[in-house]
Amino acid sequence: MVAGAIAAYYFLFNASFYWWKAGLTFGPRYAGASIPLLCVGLAVVWKRATPRWRRVLVGVALCSVVLAQMVVSTSSHLSMQDSCPFVHSVWPAFWSGNMALNRESVLTVAERGSSTEYGAFNLGQLLGLHGLASLIPLLAIWGIAALLWWRMHRGPAG
Repeated sequence: MVAGAIAAYYFLFNASFYWWKAGLTFGPRYAGASIPLLCVGLAVVWKRATPRWRRVLVGVALCSVVLAQMVVSTSSHLSMQDSCPFVHSVWPAFWSGNMALNRESVLTVAERGSSTEYGAFNLGQLLGLHGLASLIPLLAIWGIAALLWWRMHRGPAG
């Protein structure tokens, strides 16, 4: 109940703003703090869900991961003037292989006048991979983590 009340507060707080756009951020700027609290209830929902609803939950989760991955792979600084920045900029940039388009990074500062002027990068780009192939190291890490999780939770053999 407490987690739900806190999540509702953040939702109402975010909904109370006159200007609906969250600046150059991806997602609800202030409501993001409530997401971990909302996840507390997922265990109960999962336990009570029928197999059909579990498939729906997995499908929604996969869509969420894919869409979020597309945004953070390209640029999480979305245009406030665009009516649908995901469709107009994120989707085409992702599928054309334009990765790490942010001008700033917590690790480096882009040099003005350089050929790219991008400060952001991903592990694949550091390894010399380009375009969608630069996501291979991330997908490999996710695959290894999923395999380890599956092996730990499949129970004793036999």
